[in-house]
Amino acid sequence: MLHHSLEHLVDPLAALDACKGLLADDGRVLVRIPLAGKYAWHKYGVNWVQLDAPRHLFLYSEPAFCRTAERAGFAVEKILFDSTAYQILGSEQVARKVPISQGLIHPPAEYLRVQAFADELNAANDGDQACFILTRSASAMRRKDAA
Repeated sequence: MLHHSLEHLVDPLAALDACKGLLADDGRVLVRIPLAGKYAWHKYGVNWVQLDAPRHLFLYSEPAFCRTAERAGFAVEKILFDSTAYQILGSEQVARKVPISQGLIHPPAEYLRVQAFADELNAANDGDQACFILTRSASAMRRKDAA
């Protein structure tokens, strides 16, 4: 499992390849990452909280991550969008120049309202983070069997 860590690594493709080497033939890899190209990315631009520079070295769009997984010999079995209110509230805070290190400064009622909106974005596959379930691709299995 790679929970919000792949985007911090210098060589994500090598990390995925290493995961593949540890994986049983019928195993799965779970990768959770922020996603560019979704609602919050478009709305907030440079104030999108998930930019998180300089800690995030890589940011993927959904299609770009799928291509990266395929290059590493995986097939994407499933994508689950799991964004929270943080994509909106954190981005609003960044836009107001309020450090995220202070924690979210919004009242609980606002958090609940925005979480409902985040749930709608997730249902529409437009949340700013997702969980990718990866399996060995058929071609990777053929290469392994041939070796």
